[in-house]
Amino acid sequence: MRIRHLIFAILWIALFSCNGKKTAQENDKIITSVEEQRDILYQEVIAVHDEVMPKMQEIVALQEKLRVQIDSLNEVDSTSEITSSLNEVNLMLKNADDAMMNWMREFKPEMNAKEVENEEALTYLRNEMDRIIEVQKVVNESIENAHTFLDKQ
Repeated sequence: MRIRHLIFAILWIALFSCNGKKTAQENDKIITSVEEQRDILYQEVIAVHDEVMPKMQEIVALQEKLRVQIDSLNEVDSTSEITSSLNEVNLMLKNADDAMMNWMREFKPEMNAKEVENEEALTYLRNEMDRIIEVQKVVNESIENAHTFLDKQ
């Protein structure tokens, strides 16, 4: 009877002692998983940037159209409501362009380097994803507003 209890106790201890430990292979898999998360998040940030960046040319073209209209209206009446609206739409485009340029200047791709701790890199990349999505929103809204305004003219 005592031997059964002893065997049962040994099996019970062995079962619970193995349960909390992970093998080196399992630990590597977790690290790989976090590294994959980093890489995926980095690629997603860059993908949003790559989708927004070509719109900078459209912003410049829209600003030029607005400048032409502003200049022609300024010859007649620089205080008109239309001139004020044109200037406001032009400022929105400038702010969108500035937002993109600031994001690109401040973005640190080296934060995804292997030397950077996983949590630090993930936190940075999540913040950058939020920032670039905000830039995307500002860019899209300013372009849409400019088109809407110019189409009314």
